[in-house]
Amino acid sequence: YQLWSTEGPIVVETNDGSSWSEDDDFMAMSYSPGGTANGLIVAVDVVIPPGGDTIDSGCEAEDFNDFPVGGIALIQRGDCTFSDKATNAEAAGAIAAIIFNEGTNGRRDVVSGTLGDNHPGTIPVLGASYDFGSTLVTALESADIEASIELEVISEIRDTWNLLADLPGKD
Repeated sequence: YQLWSTEGPIVVETNDGSSWSEDDDFMAMSYSPGGTANGLIVAVDVVIPPGGDTIDSGCEAEDFNDFPVGGIALIQRGDCTFSDKATNAEAAGAIAAIIFNEGTNGRRDVVSGTLGDNHPGTIPVLGASYDFGSTLVTALESADIEASIELEVISEIRDTWNLLADLPGKD
């Protein structure tokens, strides 16, 4: 089976003086690759506050037309898979991706999502709360924000086994 787990704490630091904490503000997306990323945060086709339409942030390659190579993609949840969003970000030159919750009713907490065990990407991908994402989007309107992300994971194939027994006289 494919084993995947985080090793140690996940670190996210921004140069704007904000204080972020694992589990309250962000967490690793299951099956995210590990890695370290340092770069400018770039919002990708986000909608703050969210409207009534489905948000397709990061779902199309065109969302990344002006994306700077080496940036950290800040993407909003909605419309396509997390893996598609992360794959599009990486193809555009992102060194990490943060996918924050949509912001509609029931979608404000930290995104606890999965990229799937066949995700082809190589960049770290985090899920984040709507407050985390919207705070950064608002701050980006007046200043560039750099971030540092450290995510260490174990991802490997491991053997497992089961023992099944038929006992006489039992169904």
